[in-house]
Amino acid sequence: MDGQVVSIHIAHGDGERLQPLDAAVVCAGRGIREDRNFDAHPNHPERQFTLIEEEKVAAMNESLSLSIPPEDIRRNVVTRGIALNELVNREFRVGEVTLRGIELCEPCRYMANLVRDKWHIEEVSAKQIVAALANGGGIRAEILTDGMIRPGDPVGPVEAG
Repeated sequence: MDGQVVSIHIAHGDGERLQPLDAAVVCAGRGIREDRNFDAHPNHPERQFTLIEEEKVAAMNESLSLSIPPEDIRRNVVTRGIALNELVNREFRVGEVTLRGIELCEPCRYMANLVRDKWHIEEVSAKQIVAALANGGGIRAEILTDGMIRPGDPVGPVEAG
């Protein structure tokens, strides 16, 4: 069963606040147009596109008594209803775009500290945020085809055959 895109986000520079998009232009081998990583890492396809499950962020929030919005975890696309970890080493579609899952996008202290600073969190450490998202921080993907993606678009594996 397919999941769906909940929201799409880009940042124009490293560490800058992510901006929501109503639609994103996605370019094979390059990234999301206007994102900080667009054409920035030609030999690193894992930097082209990131996704995270809304459900994993909700679980982190519940376990730490926080209310961080999913986009503040700094992934390009927030999804619902699909186990993203199962898409590593597989081709999958987001709307009309085909991608290949490359690796888990494990949470890091840098992201956790940005979250703590933005939300003025003192009672929860960066280490606790990282631990709560371990194995649930999303995935990194290589973009294989050009196209548009929008909130509400389906997300699911490309079926063999």
